[in-house]
Amino acid sequence: MATILCFLVGLWNEMNAMKGPEDSIFFAWNEKMLKEVKKRFPKNLVMQSLGSFDAESRRSVYKKMMLLPGNEVAQIIDTRLGG
Repeated sequence: MATILCFLVGLWNEMNAMKGPEDSIFFAWNEKMLKEVKKRFPKNLVMQSLGSFDAESRRSVYKKMMLLPGNEVAQIIDTRLGG
């Protein structure tokens, strides 16, 4: 049985907790950084971490972020479930 090690590089933990608009600049920066980090760490998974899924109104931001090219892992903790 083989053992597989997986290392993950995250850009910014809970980026959506910062104050500022989640506009085209926000998403373009994330897309660019995902690509740049992958170039530097080609054997590692790359992701952008978002904070807790605490409101239904956040769904579109989460979906758009998780579907960005280069975002290889999606992780969301739903605090409504006590997570």
